Amino acid sequence: MWFGDAKREREVSMRIPVMLMCILCMFAFMNAEWEAVGPFGGYLYSVVASPSDGNVVWVMSYSSPARIAQSTDGGASWSTIGSVTMGYCQDMAIDPSNANNLYAAGGNYAHRSTDGGVNWAYTYVTNSYFYSIAAHPTASGTLYGAGMKYDNALWDMAVHKSTNGGEDWTTSILYDGTGHSYARDVAVSASDPDIVYACGYGYETSTVPLLFKSTDGGSTFNDISSNSPTGVYFYTIGVHPTNPDIVYLGASSGIYRSTDGGTSWTYEYNATSNYNIMTNPADPDLVLSGAYYSIYKSTDAGDTWVNAGSGLEGYNWRGIAFNAFNTSEVYAGNRVGFFKTTDCGTNWFEYNNDLNLSSICSFATGSASPMLYTSCEEVGVFRTTNNGDDWVKLPTPLTCGNIGAFAVNPDNPNMVLGLEGAG
Repeated sequence: MWFGDAKREREVSMRIPVMLMCILCMFAFMNAEWEAVGPFGGYLYSVVASPSDGNVVWVMSYSSPARIAQSTDGGASWSTIGSVTMGYCQDMAIDPSNANNLYAAGGNYAHRSTDGGVNWAYTYVTNSYFYSIAAHPTASGTLYGAGMKYDNALWDMAVHKSTNGGEDWTTSILYDGTGHSYARDVAVSASDPDIVYACGYGYETSTVPLLFKSTDGGSTFNDISSNSPTGVYFYTIGVHPTNPDIVYLGASSGIYRSTDGGTSWTYEYNATSNYNIMTNPADPDLVLSGAYYSIYKSTDAGDTWVNAGSGLEGYNWRGIAFNAFNTSEVYAGNRVGFFKTTDCGTNWFEYNNDLNLSSICSFATGSASPMLYTSCEEVGVFRTTNNGDDWVKLPTPLTCGNIGAFAVNPDNPNMVLGLEGAG
């Protein structure tokens, strides 16, 4: 044997254990389990509560795919259970007679789950668009969607209806103007389900507020816009649970009320951009409005209103749901995450424990190894000093977007730079 051959054999024999270790490490990394350590929260667009179990709540993130999280203890803890794969979803609804049937809609797609949000099927509704979805109060599987229909030239304000749980849809065009028009919300009367209201707006030479009413379960609609307020955008509509003539309109500039089924309207409260009007069948005169800056409450069927946002954080309150078994317990979601009140809005508290729906825009380590800074999309900037076991939310003076990158000064760890910008 030549000396060179012996040397090569020794080198090979030494490399084999190293290669084996590398392979084992690679497989260990591939099979390692990842643990979510936060920060928790997320941009929530919709919140629904079970009609049969006061402890069960679902939330949907405003993301693509839209992720579904469920709590079985009234929001104290969360599990991500499923996702809605097709695009950004705008709204979610639950079947009042079967809590396993959940529905979601947004864009051209209507989604449905029959196992409590774990698995979802979808229907592509051609040349149509959904902004919101509502379930019939007594007819299981009958749904209404507010949105638009494309007529090969313009998007027209429309209401979509399904009688088989969202598998098939028919569409009624409500307004065919010279500009685009939009149905932003639809509401079904709980005491008389033949009465259906839809609200929205269109564009002509100026903004045209639009309001329609059906008295035959959505087969036909009558234009009652001429009786409604002018010069505003209508975002949401709600109906008193026991009196279908009392109707609430959430608009860009405030809250309106009708006591005669939409024949006339009264301006009731000055609140900016009201996105979600929610009533409570267990307490018919109680009504909440989720607006841009806060949540507002009326206990006298909309005659008077107060700001009920003590303890709330963030803005864009689109998701609101009542506990069906406790009229004082209300759930709400916005860009920060999930909030809950047990005294009907006197005090709110954040309940984001294990709610793993936020998107991380960026992160950076500090000079001390356990320190980490991170920016959660629409939620804020956080810091941990113990490898993610605990997080502290930092002041976040955002003006045009989220923090896209951090830089920590190695000579002065108290100096942290953040690159902010939309996009």
